[in-house]
Amino acid sequence: MVLNAYDAEYTRGGSFIISAITKRGSNDLRLTTFGTFQNNSFLARGPFQQTVPDYNRQQAGISISGPIVRDQTFYAVTYELQNINNFLDVIPGQPKFNPGLWSGYAGSFKSPRVNHIGSVALTHYLDQDNVLDLNWNTRYTDAKFYFGGNVAYQAGLHGTYKVNDISLRHTHMFTPKVMNELTLQYLAWRHDEPTMSSGPAYIYPSIQLGRGDFPIQLKEDHYGLIDRFTYMTGDHVFKAGIEAKNIHAAPWFPYYAQGQFNFTTDTSRLPYQALIGIGTTNPNSTDDARGKTSGWALGAFIQDRWELSGRLTINYGVRWDGEVNMLNNDYTVPWVNDTAIVNHVPSNYLNRGNRKNSLNNISPRFSFNYDLFDNNLTFLRGGAGLFYDRTVGYLGYFEWLYSNWKIYTIQNPTTTDVNALKQQILSGTGSAKPDLYLVDINMDVPRIFNWSVGLSHQLSENFAVSADYVWKHYDRIYKSYNANYYIPSLKTRAISNNFGNMDLYSSMGKAEYYGILSTFTFRRGEVFAQLAYTLSWTYSQNDANSYVLKSLYYMQRSNLDERHRFVLNFSYDFPLGIQFGGIFTLASPTPFTRYIGQDVNNDNSFTDDWINGQRWDIKDPAKIRNWYKMLDVRLSKYFDFTETFRLGIMFEAYNVGNWFNSSGYFGRIEDASGNPLLNYGTPSGTYMPRSMQLGFRLYY
Repeated sequence: MVLNAYDAEYTRGGSFIISAITKRGSNDLRLTTFGTFQNNSFLARGPFQQTVPDYNRQQAGISISGPIVRDQTFYAVTYELQNINNFLDVIPGQPKFNPGLWSGYAGSFKSPRVNHIGSVALTHYLDQDNVLDLNWNTRYTDAKFYFGGNVAYQAGLHGTYKVNDISLRHTHMFTPKVMNELTLQYLAWRHDEPTMSSGPAYIYPSIQLGRGDFPIQLKEDHYGLIDRFTYMTGDHVFKAGIEAKNIHAAPWFPYYAQGQFNFTTDTSRLPYQALIGIGTTNPNSTDDARGKTSGWALGAFIQDRWELSGRLTINYGVRWDGEVNMLNNDYTVPWVNDTAIVNHVPSNYLNRGNRKNSLNNISPRFSFNYDLFDNNLTFLRGGAGLFYDRTVGYLGYFEWLYSNWKIYTIQNPTTTDVNALKQQILSGTGSAKPDLYLVDINMDVPRIFNWSVGLSHQLSENFAVSADYVWKHYDRIYKSYNANYYIPSLKTRAISNNFGNMDLYSSMGKAEYYGILSTFTFRRGEVFAQLAYTLSWTYSQNDANSYVLKSLYYMQRSNLDERHRFVLNFSYDFPLGIQFGGIFTLASPTPFTRYIGQDVNNDNSFTDDWINGQRWDIKDPAKIRNWYKMLDVRLSKYFDFTETFRLGIMFEAYNVGNWFNSSGYFGRIEDASGNPLLNYGTPSGTYMPRSMQLGFRLYY
């Protein structure tokens, strides 16, 4: 992992770059296989469980490589299976007037996940200067998830995911110092997330029953061409490259086809709000929600790694990223001439087929590494640069969706019969009006300003230290607000009662991160230890996808604002080839979202009303219970039977201390009527208790 990723060849890497190496075959036949096993006898009971759940986990893999034609054609094949019969805890909220109201939905429920991962790599040497690599990587996942906390089991999803990535790369060596890599790539992924139970969703302050914004499907196909050229001369390594990807998507998001009802209290008989989705051409089907998008993601870069002296190396370059029609740019929304909208909504939110392509994304980058005292012991390093993320293509799809698949927000419905509400909508006898999804025609891609400076020093043969200061500023983050929200006190909408919600999306979001990353490394004989400490601050204008009011977007502590993190990585080689190692992590508590639960600001939302304008709370960092604590260890022993055959056995334990680690907290203080919720500030879930597993690894 590269944290200071300032090379211009890196795209969309404002946080870090993961460098992966694809295995190639050779003239030697090589085989590696491994397996691990867990069951519930290896698992401790969690804090919300009466008994240990029926948990088991198996993981196995095999990798084999060798020659097809010696000295010319080779193969490498890898397969891995991960079968996890996991569980999630459902912990309903507790209204003060009846804490056990929803206890019938509480418990530990199975959350199985199966992953199949495979890869095939073929390498063919045409001659000493030309190599062809054909790679196929595939992944299939089947999982039941998206429940837990105050989300009931029946609101979960049963998702299946298929990913296939095929690439053909030609490497040509013009000379030992001049090389070109040309890659053709095809990426396909299929994303299918049906709900585990059908029917309407009922959202109460203390529990969610069902899910209105699912099922969904998403199909994407990426066709790419990447060319990279490298030229080495003297003290310079020049690189240049271009890339082009044509991205086709076929999303299907039939939101609220089965209806969703939101209630003000846990005992409300009728909801204060209903959401209903209906197709415009065929109201008896969900086919109107099937859309298509197609666009281009483009990129080019040039950079130079220049070794000015034996002490100083700099890397400078510039990158350009562009996107064409990634937001369904030529689509014209059907309400561009409606005076109720035109007179009240800024014109840049009405797409008349004139949305601009994102082409002005220039990223200058620079980094350096300097041997301070010319002794190869103390190095000063740093860098700065701009990075651009890609457009979120669903924005253009949803703009199209809301004009073909109408979503109606109904205030104070008199029934929870979805068919009756749909009939009212179709006959025009009800008060429901369609919601609008409006996307800025000048939408920019997210941007990251990044700079860092660091120092590392080898104090002795056995001990080294390093520290880096990293600063990141994010802007152009996609956010929205509701220009036509319902005003409960006036029983009217802010702009027009002829429409429902008007969600206006633009690139107005901002966030910041800055921190000090330090490491202390010790190695002597059989002992290795590395302590990493991070002191950081994270702020954002919001942690949710959207707020009703634009004025609610202002910088506060983020839910990701983890002030302190310590990570100790250690190992020791005992006699007889026995190895012991582990990782200990200690991290301070992070903020969690806090809201009153009543509609104090009169915007018809119960999740954006905060005490003194502060949207977060945090557990007392002076109490160690509120810190994240994790110790994972491994004990292994390898047996060498021959020069080519090696077998290792291992024992691993996770969360050895069986420490309590909360994964989140309930943030609602009251229901809409002011009734206190007893579970405010209590854990909504936990990370895994202590677990252990046995495993083996074989090399040939």
